[in-house]
Amino acid sequence: MIAAVAASPQARLDSLPLLAEETLQRLSLGHNDTAADYPREACVHQLFEEQAQRAPDQIAAVCGGLRMTFRELDRRANRLAHHL
Repeated sequence: MIAAVAASPQARLDSLPLLAEETLQRLSLGHNDTAADYPREACVHQLFEEQAQRAPDQIAAVCGGLRMTFRELDRRANRLAHHL
C-alpha cells in the first residue's frame, strides 16, 4: 500500500490496493491449491458421508457464530433428505 500511495498521492485510500498484485497472486494460489484426487464415479453426497466418517468432529461449516461438525451436518442433511 505504501508503494501505491507513493505512486498516486492524490488517490483515495479506499481505491488503492492493500497488496501488490504479485503478493496477492502468491497468496491466492498458495491458499487455494487444494486439488485432490477423488473417485469420479462417486456422488457428492457419498463423498461428504465418507468425510463425515473420517473426521466426524471436525468443523464442516461456519456461519456467523454457528459452527457445525461433519457429524451434525451429515445428520441434518440425512434428516432433510428423508423428509423430502
